[in-house]
Amino acid sequence: AELVDSAIPIINSLYQCSLGRNDIRMYEMHKVVGTTEESFKKIFTAINYKKINPIPGAIEGLKQLEHHFEIIIATNRPSEFIEQTQEWLNQYCFPFSFFMNFAGEEDSRLSKLEIYEKSDVVIDDDLTAIIHASSHTKLSCLLDSPWNHSINAEKRFVRCQDWAEITSTCLEFMANETS
Repeated sequence: AELVDSAIPIINSLYQCSLGRNDIRMYEMHKVVGTTEESFKKIFTAINYKKINPIPGAIEGLKQLEHHFEIIIATNRPSEFIEQTQEWLNQYCFPFSFFMNFAGEEDSRLSKLEIYEKSDVVIDDDLTAIIHASSHTKLSCLLDSPWNHSINAEKRFVRCQDWAEITSTCLEFMANETS
């Protein structure tokens, strides 16, 4: 989901700033505006989740990949947004076998990473999660975004510019695995 694009106008209004997508240089957006994570939750309550756009190519890419992989959507979104997230996935006909939410667990980020450790392929825009996954998976694809350029962990994961590149990378991986 293009969550950041939906959050930016709200951030700019609430914090009287003029941030753009390229200004979000950290996965933890609350740190960009200099506030606490708890205080920042009001941003997420103001977003109309039904109007968030899918990342271009994501649905088409997943539809191609579902023939070769079991697709699990894993998120740490706050519990109060899970129903909206599931409705959004269904609204746009995202293909997936399982939807897993780890918010509300003692360490939701760790729980998501535990799922990644059991996966063959992981796709995420969270650099920390991808680096962790790359130690356990056969293929880790990082969807390139301004907030994940902080380090260069060469050869631990594949940085993909868009969903077309993610799809072709995953399909090439599958072809090599089966040959």
